[in-house]
Amino acid sequence: MACIFNGAYSDPNHPEGWRTIMVSGPEIAIVAGVETAGGDVWWTEAKVCPEGKCISIDFSKKTDGKVGMLEATPVAAGILFPDGNTWTKNTWTEESGAAGYIGKYADEHHAEGWRTIAVSGSEEAIVAGVDEKGGPAWSTKGTMVDDKLNIDFSEKSGGAVGLLATEIVETGIKFPDGNVWTKYVAEVETGKKKCDVNFVKDMVKEMKCVVA
Repeated sequence: MACIFNGAYSDPNHPEGWRTIMVSGPEIAIVAGVETAGGDVWWTEAKVCPEGKCISIDFSKKTDGKVGMLEATPVAAGILFPDGNTWTKNTWTEESGAAGYIGKYADEHHAEGWRTIAVSGSEEAIVAGVDEKGGPAWSTKGTMVDDKLNIDFSEKSGGAVGLLATEIVETGIKFPDGNVWTKYVAEVETGKKKCDVNFVKDMVKEMKCVVA
């Protein structure tokens, strides 16, 4: 049920920015975002309540301690915070051509870091990551071309690397040089069903029925 939170969100308090939530372990998620278009990426960790009934996000690092842990609950539109603010989930999550890429990944070239991919449009995705434990986050755009997610690394690499076409393989996604980002695959207790995009679609439909 934790994977019900996976996706890209918009925050009405920061209309030019974005937020992503991606499950990264049992009852743990990575939350990332920017406040303005092209702004610096912030990230933090969150704890997912049993059965996905809530998610507690630690904003202390983002706010220099002014705001701590906030518990949000899933609603039909996205997630609702105690002050009434709602992060609205991108509706392309289930239908996008990039849906198969949604998830949290490990890159063997940056063993202490992480990567996440969240759908942001019909054929687009937000790719974010850190290269070392506790390090600064980066983000870029991915676009579907010929059934492959083309990720733009030009800004991250200072122009040394540009667009790289990736393809889905059994363990994650594969780059032209053979490097594979290994996908974290969560399981839920009921029937040990994998937290894949079809499961997320079913849970979103069920959640909308419950909270509508």
